[in-house]
Amino acid sequence: MANRRFQNLDRKTQANLINCFPDLAAIASNESTGNYQQVAITVYDHWLSEEEAYKELNDVPIEKQKINDAKLHSFVCSLTSSFESYLVKRVGRYKQHITFRAFTSTSAKNMTLSPLPYLASCAHRFMFVIPSLKVIYVEGLDFTHHVYLKNQASIGALKAEAEKAGVYVL
Repeated sequence: MANRRFQNLDRKTQANLINCFPDLAAIASNESTGNYQQVAITVYDHWLSEEEAYKELNDVPIEKQKINDAKLHSFVCSLTSSFESYLVKRVGRYKQHITFRAFTSTSAKNMTLSPLPYLASCAHRFMFVIPSLKVIYVEGLDFTHHVYLKNQASIGALKAEAEKAGVYVL
């Protein structure tokens, strides 16, 4: 038990979080953003054109991958250290049920929230929620993560953390 990176929350807390994030299953399945505004957290300071994307994302050198991953990881770790957050896991035979997990330590959080390689599939990418900001955070592809928020005021907190980590909110 001591080696676990996260633990299940009690049923009451699970139910409260499901009520707080009713569109989470749809967002996790890429079906709908519901009543959420979507912003991107990225290492780029603007949306890339098709040409720029091809140039930037085709055969990215390992050094640049490490730098970009480090920036995004720094942002995620800073954000989750500043606000109470819970990992979202899809469980069940067909991964149709949503559960929330609490991190057991800072090092467990840092390991769990390490970015996957930029071209890896979405199947094992992390997702977490920040109840105080009403934010759903999803690791994305191509050095861009996605944030779904209900409250415009949350953007200020995201921008402050992004500036510290050297990433951008688009």
